[in-house]
Amino acid sequence: MTAPPPRSAAPDVPAEAAAARDAALEVVTTLREAGHAAFFAGGCVRDALLGLAPSDFDVATDAPPDRVAGLFRRTQAVGAAFGVVLVHQKRGKRRVATEVATFRTDGVYTDGRRPASVSFATAEEDAARRDFTCNGLFWDPLHGQPGGAGDPRADAEGVIDFVGGRADLAAGLLRAIGDPAARFAEDHLRLLRLVRFAARFGFAVEPATEAAARAAAPRVAGVAAERVGDEVAKMLSAAPPAPAAAAALLSRLGLADRVLGPGQGGPPAALAALGPAPLATAVAALALDRAGSPAAASGLIRTRWAPALSLPNAVADASTGVLDALHALRGWGTLGVAARKRLASMPTFRDGPLALLRAVDPQAAAAVASDVAALAGDGVGLAPPPLLDGRALIAAGLRPGPAFRTMLDAAYDAQLEGRVSSPGDALEVAEASVSA
Repeated sequence: MTAPPPRSAAPDVPAEAAAARDAALEVVTTLREAGHAAFFAGGCVRDALLGLAPSDFDVATDAPPDRVAGLFRRTQAVGAAFGVVLVHQKRGKRRVATEVATFRTDGVYTDGRRPASVSFATAEEDAARRDFTCNGLFWDPLHGQPGGAGDPRADAEGVIDFVGGRADLAAGLLRAIGDPAARFAEDHLRLLRLVRFAARFGFAVEPATEAAARAAAPRVAGVAAERVGDEVAKMLSAAPPAPAAAAALLSRLGLADRVLGPGQGGPPAALAALGPAPLATAVAALALDRAGSPAAASGLIRTRWAPALSLPNAVADASTGVLDALHALRGWGTLGVAARKRLASMPTFRDGPLALLRAVDPQAAAAVASDVAALAGDGVGLAPPPLLDGRALIAAGLRPGPAFRTMLDAAYDAQLEGRVSSPGDALEVAEASVSA
């Protein structure tokens, strides 16, 4: 494992992440030159130690918020009660906001979400209030830099570890900081964060932490739908095998039925076999594993998950659309040429219904894919430009109305099937479709 890269390292870091890193480094440097302790904190340290490229860089400091605001030209207090300030900088053509939080301890949690009060504190006390040891690490980016005043508490790579996070990262272990029961009682969302981190990184859950999570599982019912849905979306958006691992861990901890509603037992087979996929397809796969059939899965999404997970309409519509199309794919051989071409030309066909069919029935999916290739090469194609449109119907003396859709669909089906090849022939089919 290596410490987070300095400004001159990691040329493969995306430009946006590099800008965020350099901006955070400048914030740390300014704070240190003003006599304050300042470090990179939390997820960026964890990810870098795991060999992953951090996407953002947060800073923790002993400087109070008003002092932070006074040291930088453009700042924004986004969590004044919690000592959080955004420092805005311009890096080349990019505008970057660095989150700077003052070291703190948390007061009593009264709502299972946030503390009623905070007190500014030391770095060690700040680390102790965090959720898991892997997220309680600091890194001194000036450590080992020429002229840099490194922090004496840092190890050889500049990491400052008050909670045993490095050892747990090396062991692949997710452990709550301090008393795990207290951590979950403070913020019930930590139950879902536990699942997400363990699944994403492939970590085992430390036994006392797992036991406390099981005991606290009923408390997840009190978490706001938006927060639950955000965590579930992050679980399902992670690279495989994390989504299936998350679903399995939700079940093991007694969280699945409380978060997703009652479902079938057994492993998440469709989700496990899915591979990389858009969020809507992953949602559809998990619903299929829980409900058993496309129709039941679609109903589960609409009646339970849309409100309970605060699913955006676009995600709910796309995932139920995948399930509807999956149902059609299972009867592929009974569909006519036009119906098959319409399905195959859906923008989401390959990474939606076909991907899900491949997960649940690879042989059927291979047959569908082969037929789609044949349809695409039949001389007409899957989605050729229509020979007929509404303007052509009006030009032919027809009055616009509901029948136009029937006429245009009939003409386009005939075109897809190779029965017509000119606008005149298509018009004849359109007129016949409403005169019969």
